Amino acid sequence: MFNGFEPEPGFEELWQRHVTAVIALDRAWTQFVKLGDKIDAQGGGSSHKLWPKFLEAEKAYEQAVRKSFSTLDGYTYAVAHKDDKIGVPEDEIRAVVIDSLSDKLDELEFTVNNGLLGSKVAQAIRKDTSEESAGDPPYCQDCE
Repeated sequence: MFNGFEPEPGFEELWQRHVTAVIALDRAWTQFVKLGDKIDAQGGGSSHKLWPKFLEAEKAYEQAVRKSFSTLDGYTYAVAHKDDKIGVPEDEIRAVVIDSLSDKLDELEFTVNNGLLGSKVAQAIRKDTSEESAGDPPYCQDCE
């Protein structure tokens, strides 16, 4: 939980990555501002002895900003697409069907072998599950 926000069930790890990135961002911002204030208080600019550390802190802050946004983007993308259909390669379906049927068809006489039967069943499953969309799989409204 972060400021009362409960992450989507099953995506807690992605949310925790974002929380960690935000904490790192806060630390980087604090260090950046602290060095900037110190340089300003001493009336310095790019000739100040702390200027190289200030530039390093600025770079670290910029990296922390990118990371916090990318972790948030990863979390929101994963949650938005949690119910998207995922196509399974026909080879995997065929292997599962062949393994499932191999010991159950011993008593029956077939004129085709288990591999060919498994392949045809896999093709039928793949066709039935992919007939709904012609072309690209359906996307959520944000991604269309």
